[in-house]
Amino acid sequence: GPDAWVIVPEGSYIELEGNAFGTEKTATISDIGGSITLDLDDPAAAGAIDVRIGVSAIESGSSIETGELRGSSYFNVGDYPNARFAAETISGGDGSYEAEGTLTIRDVSQPVSLPFTVIEQEGRAIAEGELAINRKDFGLGGSGSDVADSVLVRVRIEATPAE
Repeated sequence: GPDAWVIVPEGSYIELEGNAFGTEKTATISDIGGSITLDLDDPAAAGAIDVRIGVSAIESGSSIETGELRGSSYFNVGDYPNARFAAETISGGDGSYEAEGTLTIRDVSQPVSLPFTVIEQEGRAIAEGELAINRKDFGLGGSGSDVADSVLVRVRIEATPAE
């Protein structure tokens, strides 16, 4: 339809930031796909997001950290190669929006609210937003005190209008 957008993979990624062993750590997921329907002028009338997040492509500062994040204590990419964000309620306008939806990591689904902005330039829309999640709510990592529970999730999605 007229409000459908196609995700541009090379311009889209998710960045995770958290504290482990007293140091800020960052990991990036650049395998993003899915569907977006959004009327930028009236998101309540036409707004839905269903995005697949290829967590098996997660990369961190070292091969050891990347291996840990892909392993069974965290994302367990062998059994759960993808996470998913789905939202059917989007509000806002004038470049600032909020998507109310469900984030599913491994086999755990939790409601989340993702505030984001959209800038249109050169026939593309660039959406950026961030939210904090508690990794334990999704069964990620152990219960050790050396890893912070809160993880900042930064999202950047580049999209073009569907033809």
